Amino acid sequence: MAYKNTELIKKFNVVRDYIRDFFLYGYKKRGDFEEKSKRTYEEHYRQIRSWLKEYMYTRQSASGKAQMISVDSREVIHNPLYKAFKTRSFTDLDLLLHFFILDILSQKKDISISDMAKELQGRYFDAMKQDEVIRESDKSVQIAERPVRAKLQHYTELGLLTQRIGVRNTQYYSLAPDQTDLSSWFDAISFFSEISPVGVVGSFLLDHKKIRDKRSYVCFKHHYMLYAVESEVAECILEGIHEKKFLEITTKSKRKKISRRCVYPVKLYVSTQNGREYLLFHEVAGSGLHFVRLDKIIECKVKEKCKNEQRQKYEKEYELRKPNLWGVICGREDDMTHVEITMRIKENEEYMIRRLEREKRNGHVERIGKEKYKYVVDTYDAMELMPWIRTFTGRIERVESDNPELGKNSVQIWKKCMRCIWEVTMMQLFHEIYGNYYNTIAAILDQAIRSKVSVNEIEKIVEEKAFCESGLEIMDALRRGKSSTNPKTGRWPLLDKHGRAFIKNETYRPLTLLEKRWLKSLLSDPRIALFHPDESGLEDVEPLFLPEDIVLFDQFSDGDPYQEERYIEIFQELLKAIKDKKSVKILYLLKNGTEKWIKCHPVRLEYSQRDDKFRLIAASKAGKRIVNLAKIKKCESMDVTEPLQTKNLDCVMHDKRTVELLLKDERQALERVMMQLSIYEKITEKLDDTTYKIAVTYEVEDEIEIMIQILSFGPNLKVTGPERFVEQIRNRLRMQKSCGR
Repeated sequence: MAYKNTELIKKFNVVRDYIRDFFLYGYKKRGDFEEKSKRTYEEHYRQIRSWLKEYMYTRQSASGKAQMISVDSREVIHNPLYKAFKTRSFTDLDLLLHFFILDILSQKKDISISDMAKELQGRYFDAMKQDEVIRESDKSVQIAERPVRAKLQHYTELGLLTQRIGVRNTQYYSLAPDQTDLSSWFDAISFFSEISPVGVVGSFLLDHKKIRDKRSYVCFKHHYMLYAVESEVAECILEGIHEKKFLEITTKSKRKKISRRCVYPVKLYVSTQNGREYLLFHEVAGSGLHFVRLDKIIECKVKEKCKNEQRQKYEKEYELRKPNLWGVICGREDDMTHVEITMRIKENEEYMIRRLEREKRNGHVERIGKEKYKYVVDTYDAMELMPWIRTFTGRIERVESDNPELGKNSVQIWKKCMRCIWEVTMMQLFHEIYGNYYNTIAAILDQAIRSKVSVNEIEKIVEEKAFCESGLEIMDALRRGKSSTNPKTGRWPLLDKHGRAFIKNETYRPLTLLEKRWLKSLLSDPRIALFHPDESGLEDVEPLFLPEDIVLFDQFSDGDPYQEERYIEIFQELLKAIKDKKSVKILYLLKNGTEKWIKCHPVRLEYSQRDDKFRLIAASKAGKRIVNLAKIKKCESMDVTEPLQTKNLDCVMHDKRTVELLLKDERQALERVMMQLSIYEKITEKLDDTTYKIAVTYEVEDEIEIMIQILSFGPNLKVTGPERFVEQIRNRLRMQKSCGR
């Protein structure tokens, strides 16, 4: 009764690398995927294109076709890569049992395995024979207790069902209690699904019928979406960290060497600057602390619990090393390097002092004279600071370190930059019950319960909720009867010959244990105070992770005051105004310390995980307004429901520019650059084995920010146009030359 659907997959890791390459690089052609056969490549490309059609592009050149996934992270609210986790394949019987079992249990308090099998046979499969939806001779629909038992036990493990033992050890099953008010959670789920670890679980919750038609109003800046493809690995790691268990990780080196080792997971480190995720671990068979990037982990398994004495030893070592962890390089105590950076900052450049303070991490800043400041830090690898140091180009007078290579390297890099510029990121996460097919079929059945559903209506639901190539698959599978020429026909006999559902109750799926644990984790986040969700139903649930399990090691330190009453009131007032399409009056603090009232029409709230701040994006008579929420002192709603008159609201909100770059791939610069720029729309072209041309499209307000990012890569990244942008880089380098060494 099983049929392999070409649009669905059994294991997520078979497409993970393809998605990463299409998203990150966008220049690779068929011949660049050497590890896979042409047939395998074509199959997975076709699958990914079906899932992500609106973000998938093909570029034709003389050397062939290049496939890319391109997304402007500021123009999408929900990560489109989450769709790839809703593609788990299943058997026909899996699908039928899912809806039939839940339909039976929605009416009965509990039921034994044998009674469930009898109900399934009599209520549904015998009825389908009588209706001639399936043939009388079809023996595949004779339901035995074994598959029913397996399905009931599996759904109990997922948290959909509960089990009790009756007389003579008879097992009885019922729907798990589900008191969670998802409506009260909607805004919180919508927000945290994009910034919380294993956010894909939030995406599953947003597909729930109670809230799936609601609209989200918070968008994101510095939204590194590629981390989504590591969700399976991240979930396993977080489970290991939270439950103090060992992990077995399988990794692949640069030279494709596969290694397997047992480790104790200490923390999940996450970069807010480029979206990369790292596991900090202690190897059981080795010594010391080590980092590994999650995209290098092929497989991760949770093992036995770590003994208290051993765990305390590992965690004590982390506490000793933590004060000197600047990034994701760890070493021994005797590996420490002292670094001092002297900068020239003018009296009217207070914003540079603020920037130093918020980005200093484990270092400290001191004033040493008029217009002179010193940044001091002790860390394990001073060279790890180089990209960050380069972002201050134009203000650095001196770099001193007991690692002589640091100062020497910085001088050489700036000289190279000058020459260059003058030349021109276990519970089953991947599961069919969260998939698009199950959700689509549920929507069709709900309509077919209320009234008979037509072919056109089915097609419309499929188009709205499934993938781009799902139409024929689902339509054929639901089509009445069997076909000798098409084995797909009639595989899912859920509708009778009149187009009505065989089930009698609207589809209902309780929240799984994974979903509840993820929600429980959010309650420990200080930002949850902005949303006030109903906590009912989660009282006895263990959280999936806690804030202390994750380290955002490069997040800025001056985040918003999320738990201040005034801030919460203003956030909720603005969110309500956006939902109601009302204009507001706001009193906000200017840079010079004065306050100003303005009338504006809120368009969206935008959050940056890097800055840990919310901004209001609004339209006013003067054009686009961007205001940090923490700067707003008062907010008053107005009766105006139409946006204030602007020339062109869409143009005002999205004023775009493009910068052209030339990349020299040395010391893995390609991967680092592509990761950093993955939040923007971009087109990449490979010119030769080491040279790449990149066109990056950004919003005008981000110009200084993207210029700083470009500077961080030193001479490996060269700006070729437009001339206006080139001149800005030249000015920065002139400033640096005047600062001396």
